[in-house]
Amino acid sequence: MKKDYLRKVPETEYLPPEVWYLPHFPIVRMGKSKTKVTIVFDCSVRCNGLSLNDVIHVGPKLQRELFDVLLRFRRHPVALGCDIKGMFFQIEIETKDPLLFRIL
Repeated sequence: MKKDYLRKVPETEYLPPEVWYLPHFPIVRMGKSKTKVTIVFDCSVRCNGLSLNDVIHVGPKLQRELFDVLLRFRRHPVALGCDIKGMFFQIEIETKDPLLFRIL
């Protein structure tokens, strides 16, 4: 909520009949000097035979195949890396779809 990825739904807000609460669970890394908790959202969980993955638009694949990346190293000897830590929280959801992405 501090980073404005989430908002608290007021109790007085109208609850339409089609709402999906996104299942999630923590992954805890105990072997580190600082115990880090990573939240994992599971969009493949099924309810009444459907999952969120079944009903949302997939879109094009944006990641390159590993073979293509390794092949490019033969032509260009320099590689760049980046941190994509918060990338999945910065995906914009259409104004009609927030009811499918609620969490408790």
